[in-house]
Amino acid sequence: MDCRLAQSLIHQAVESRLPHPESQQLEKHLENCVACVTRLTQLRSLRANLQRLPRYAVPDMLTWRLRVLASKHCQQHSHRHTPHWIATTIKRLQLALDGWQPAVLSMAAGLLAAFVLFTLWAPMYAITESRPVDDVPLIIHTKASLKSSWSTTLPGQEIIVDVLVDHEGRMLDYWVPPGQNWHSDPKLRRSVENTLLCTQFQPATHFGRPALSVLRISLHKNQVDVRG
Repeated sequence: MDCRLAQSLIHQAVESRLPHPESQQLEKHLENCVACVTRLTQLRSLRANLQRLPRYAVPDMLTWRLRVLASKHCQQHSHRHTPHWIATTIKRLQLALDGWQPAVLSMAAGLLAAFVLFTLWAPMYAITESRPVDDVPLIIHTKASLKSSWSTTLPGQEIIVDVLVDHEGRMLDYWVPPGQNWHSDPKLRRSVENTLLCTQFQPATHFGRPALSVLRISLHKNQVDVRG
């Protein structure tokens, strides 16, 4: 045994708390070590002086305070297994639920009342299958057509004219298609214009409303035909 280990065992030897095997080893070391013997003698002298000091009674107030501190320490130790943040979170949730409890109850009552009213009124407004109605199809666009015309005194040759018809069925203007030479005769041209002025047309329609359109007609002797 070296001096370092012996110095650590001397304190237990002074208080008579050293086990028997180690006590025997320490005694063998002390037989040959003056420094360790001196250290042992000093500790024994110090212990004897401390034992000779007078003993004072502990005040009752100090005893009571120590008991209170010990009780608090035990309570903290008993709750040590629960982390502090978990306990704080649980307390906050409890406070929040307590504050929202009236609102939650009111909301639940409102939802229940709405559900009951819906189940009572829903059969009265049940959707029934509607029968198909014979709808009249609306024609998007119709062309102008010939309504009535006076008898003409035109020659037997065919005269083709493009007529601009307004929304009231009247001629606004006309054009002579290419290949027609009748307009060079003033008398024939005047006769054609008089026939067009006395002719009534059915106006074209667009989404059911009268509209302007161009109609090509063919003029014969005593006859007016639509070419398209």
